[in-house]
Amino acid sequence: MKASDAHSLLLTCQNPQKALTEFGDAVARGRIHGTATVLHLETGHAGEFAKIKRYWLRIEEQAQQAAVWTWGRAELASQGENPAIRLSDIVFDEGAVESFVAERKPSKPERGKKRNQDDWTPFWVAAIQLAKAGRLNAGYFPTKKALHDRLHVMMGATMDIQTIKPLSRVIYEEVLQPNVVEVEQAVAETD
Repeated sequence: MKASDAHSLLLTCQNPQKALTEFGDAVARGRIHGTATVLHLETGHAGEFAKIKRYWLRIEEQAQQAAVWTWGRAELASQGENPAIRLSDIVFDEGAVESFVAERKPSKPERGKKRNQDDWTPFWVAAIQLAKAGRLNAGYFPTKKALHDRLHVMMGATMDIQTIKPLSRVIYEEVLQPNVVEVEQAVAETD
């Protein structure tokens, strides 16, 4: 199962953040098997097929989980005796992923009951951080896709990118596309 598909399944768990952490622990301990193609960046030696278990702790230490979930790859800088490598084509054992998710009983809201919106907190924090840093503008994000991807990575891939697209599209169209004067006028009207 591709890493992005595994990620989508993990996000259906009752507590997605906890599920992602526990999944990483299970991979690092070898309870969930995964593989990747390894390219040694310093030597250019390519094509080694390896178990992901031996690299998972480095993925977490170097905060590459979002890249794994989003693109199925990660670039790991050298650490001591460990050379710099690029992992690509990351896949996990489909049965193990499905079993892992089944144990955490995917959440299904009752009819008419709204989902807990706390899942959106990382999204809004990422958007506010970009705004506070002065980067929430068309100069930094020339396309909607660039904004979607950046928010997804900044929030640690705690939600599926398809889930955040509608709101990041609204941010792009209402904040990034209009010129600064129009945005300032809209804000001033509410003062």
